[in-house]
Amino acid sequence: MAQLDGNPEDFELPVETEPSVVQILLSAAALIEERGLAQLEQEDEHGRLCLHGAISVARFGKVYQEDSLTCRASDIVGEYLRSQGVSPELASECGSAGWNNQTGRTGRQVADALRGAAELARARALLAAKS
Repeated sequence: MAQLDGNPEDFELPVETEPSVVQILLSAAALIEERGLAQLEQEDEHGRLCLHGAISVARFGKVYQEDSLTCRASDIVGEYLRSQGVSPELASECGSAGWNNQTGRTGRQVADALRGAAELARARALLAAKS
């Protein structure tokens, strides 16, 4: 599984200081590692986060928020998971809650998927910059 090493702050911000999808995904992975994995809700009573909750917190500092960047981040996670053989029913363009909520899913697996998706987004950004 592809992974990015380093801190999300190591990546440059665009001029308008909007965080990039890569930064959001890397921050979300770090949040899952720090706080643990929630299932069936974005944040549980212990502060653990699901995949989509972590993306929301990485972008807005709280759960149940979304905008075009968080939607793109979620789409890329789904695309990454499908490229790894996850069925479209569990990892769709609209989200990967089904995959996150599977019995036995671990925080490590979710963090790795977020990092893999960040690598995919980063590679695409580099290709676009060369065009």
